[in-house]
Amino acid sequence: MASTACLCSGFLVNLGDRSFDQILNHVRASSVKTGRVYAVCYDLTDAPKDRLYDLLVKDWKRLVDEQKVTQDKSYLHEGGKPVLFVWGFFSDRFDPALAHRIIDFFQA
Repeated sequence: MASTACLCSGFLVNLGDRSFDQILNHVRASSVKTGRVYAVCYDLTDAPKDRLYDLLVKDWKRLVDEQKVTQDKSYLHEGGKPVLFVWGFFSDRFDPALAHRIIDFFQA
């Protein structure tokens, strides 16, 4: 495994925008070419609290089941599990129940 990782980040509020998938595809191709590993990061900034969980789960399942990103040899894994970054768990915007629900989903 390479010692350098690159991160493909997307704002949850921009899901569905083709540019995220284009960037992800460039990151995937570059990781193969350069030997670097990569992982996906979701930024929860400005995400609607009432739709956040569903948006996050739906997109992650799309990336894993349809695009098969975690099966890439260059996708970052730790302890055999794919690495995912989630940014924006701020207590003034998200209650502990929502945070635990998101963490529980990804741990499963």
